[in-house]
Amino acid sequence: MKLDGKWLLSCSILDDDISMNIPGNFEDALFSAGIVKDPYISNNSSLLRKFEFADFTLKKQFSIDSFDGGKYQLTFDGIDGTAEVFVNGRFLGTCENSFIPHTFTLEDGLSANNEITLVFKSSIE
Repeated sequence: MKLDGKWLLSCSILDDDISMNIPGNFEDALFSAGIVKDPYISNNSSLLRKFEFADFTLKKQFSIDSFDGGKYQLTFDGIDGTAEVFVNGRFLGTCENSFIPHTFTLEDGLSANNEITLVFKSSIE
């Protein structure tokens, strides 16, 4: 099962959650939501500076067709930054290198309907 597509992005300095495409990046999501100007034009990237001090959370609901209570693997091919990984509120581990895949084994705690959460803490604070 692929988990790409629309995810829900929340940020410690934003009032509302926004949609984010995965694969994708925070900068494009903020631009698509109208929160910042195009970061790839002129010096607009300087408008993103305040977000370097913020924490971000990505969430996605997913269903397992024909759920049998078995063993599943969750693999991330490249998360840019350090992210804590949770499924249904249960901590699975941390991804710390975007150049290597990270795989987590899920043997319990899943159901037919689930939620995956990625927590990105500011690396500056």
